[in-house]
Amino acid sequence: MSSTASDSGKDIVLVVDDDSDICVALEMLLEYEGFTVWTAKNGRMALARLEAEAERGKRPVAIFSDVKMPGMDGMNFLEEVQSREDPPPVLMISGHGDIETAVEAV
Repeated sequence: MSSTASDSGKDIVLVVDDDSDICVALEMLLEYEGFTVWTAKNGRMALARLEAEAERGKRPVAIFSDVKMPGMDGMNFLEEVQSREDPPPVLMISGHGDIETAVEAV
């Protein structure tokens, strides 16, 4: 059985963004709100983190993912996460949004 709590008992949120300033800002905000935050620079790194933590019985309560990233972008990452059993909610974020991308994410 997976736990959504870190060793400190706080709920875990994963932030995936290639912009380190965005990662730091979200990490600070979420930690202030009482969450433990994991970060990854792209979809591949995020999937690796999810797999490694799952082996320890840990999983996030939610994931924030940028849409546009090098390597595995946010849309491909979203597909991978959604294909897993009991996936956490994924909130897509972007500074380059358009209606077509928003509809595709839904």
